[in-house]
Amino acid sequence: MSDWEAEGDIPEIYQSFLSPVTTLQKQFMLEYSKLSVLSGLFLHEFKTPGKPPSTAQINALSDKITSWRLNLPPIMLVGTLSELSSDNILVLVLLAFGFRLEAVLYRSAKQYYQSQNDLTSIRKVAQRQEWAMFELSTIIQRASVHEVLHLCPLSFMTCATTILAMRIELALDPAVTERKRLTLKTQIHTEIGYLREASEYWSTIMWSVRLFEAVVARNGLGLNAESPNETTDLEPGILSTNLATDGSNAASEADPMEMRNATFGDAVLDFTRNDEAFGLFPVSEDYDWLKEMLSPRVNGETLDFLPIG
Repeated sequence: MSDWEAEGDIPEIYQSFLSPVTTLQKQFMLEYSKLSVLSGLFLHEFKTPGKPPSTAQINALSDKITSWRLNLPPIMLVGTLSELSSDNILVLVLLAFGFRLEAVLYRSAKQYYQSQNDLTSIRKVAQRQEWAMFELSTIIQRASVHEVLHLCPLSFMTCATTILAMRIELALDPAVTERKRLTLKTQIHTEIGYLREASEYWSTIMWSVRLFEAVVARNGLGLNAESPNETTDLEPGILSTNLATDGSNAASEADPMEMRNATFGDAVLDFTRNDEAFGLFPVSEDYDWLKEMLSPRVNGETLDFLPIG
């Protein structure tokens, strides 16, 4: 921060609502800028159409992210905090963004190695992905336990939706063991709880909560052994109109097209491109299973989301 320009005194008329920039805030901006550069590198090397990443690129970006995290200044480390408050919440925010990038990176790397049928590398990056997800979940849990979720920016909760979508994806993998699936179910419901808690401060998050509840209900990911599909107020097999903007919890018996109009208005939902539910960067670029799970059904047939009008 040696080249950070010295700040003058804040005029008295502004002091009641404009505070000086703290050292932690300056460090956050510097480190977040470095992370943004790495995020841009990820998009360039991993998301260029027709140009899959190489093993060398995967390893190089992984090393750069690890180096960034290990070289964070002490003021940006959780271990140096005695308590969480509005003065230091940016520490959690920065670390959450970093672990989210790692989780997304290793998920993309796993997809690449699956296309190459490289089982050794698949296991390696899968373990790293779950490690990053665990660390990210721990950070969100810290914010919840210390009751400071309301101090975090809304973008912090997109990190929660990212790992929640990933956990559902892992739980739906036919190759996963029942023991691991049970663990994933527990984690899924815990993280939905974090979203529900955050929705008390940001009403828009309730859309994500309802979306994930629909996926859980339709795929038997509940924790109730007797009725695994009935963990929410959603009926299995349909998208309930409690997603509607009026907040109604009435069960949907309406025509599927009317239900879609009431729920999403003029929106064109394409889950392969749209990230309203999960955040803008880089989260749900190809969760095709999510689109299938949430499309309305008539006589057992799935209806695609089409432009309305």
